[in-house]
Amino acid sequence: MDKINISQLSYSKHCILVHNNREYFINYCPIKNCIEILLSNSEILQHFIFKYENKKHQGEKSYAEQNSENWWKYVKASIPSSAYPLFENENGIDYKINNRIIWFFPKISTIIDDWPEACTYLLTYKSVSSNFPCHFCLVQKNDLIDTMQDQIILCNHENMMEHFNNNTGHSVSLEPVENYFWNIPNLNIYVTTVPDRMYHLDLGLYHYQIEFTKGILGRSSIDKMNERIGAIPRYPGLKIFSKGLQSIAQLTASEHRDLMKVMVFVVDGLLFTRHQNY
Repeated sequence: MDKINISQLSYSKHCILVHNNREYFINYCPIKNCIEILLSNSEILQHFIFKYENKKHQGEKSYAEQNSENWWKYVKASIPSSAYPLFENENGIDYKINNRIIWFFPKISTIIDDWPEACTYLLTYKSVSSNFPCHFCLVQKNDLIDTMQDQIILCNHENMMEHFNNNTGHSVSLEPVENYFWNIPNLNIYVTTVPDRMYHLDLGLYHYQIEFTKGILGRSSIDKMNERIGAIPRYPGLKIFSKGLQSIAQLTASEHRDLMKVMVFVVDGLLFTRHQNY
């Protein structure tokens, strides 16, 4: 996006709300116009990949870019061969750029987000205390820690639309608003929405694990843990916490990843030592 020519962008205005006889507008740049300008840049166009690549490493399936994943394999196979690379109806977009026809088939493959953002896309309740706090499955909160895989009912357009149409959305923690993504063909928004590693794991789950561990260790063992962390010698590419974990709330996701590399060895034996002292 840094290489896009801003002066060539066109902007549109659309009324999204009328309240108390006052209109509220959103100003936006049409996505088609953005794509056209990006493709007109030869430096960008040369990096576009259209074909599915079945990459393998030592005989096993290897995943690299999105064009090597199975979702593109199936999407690509669903498009008639006669339509590639030109598609002249509503299922594709033709762009004439520098006297060349370039065809695009728009597809939302992945939406990376944290939990509140996922709830916004899927219109589920933003509360961990709701009956169904999981935004992509229909498992009650009390059963989330004790549910077999074959017992999990995944959310999809059909079952969620059924609850919406029957006014029973509250029973599955669904907001009483029709989801726009239900009307987009070839898109399962419940599969497309995936957790952001940084928020879910690095700053979320792992941060909680450290706080939970500190809670069961006790003050003397926490001091010993901080001493061990501070005693770790310097190593290329590894963050050193010379003062221990005194300011864990201010750690970045990258620093949490460095902690993951050493924490198993840091806490080794500390809980056993604490129990011996009692």
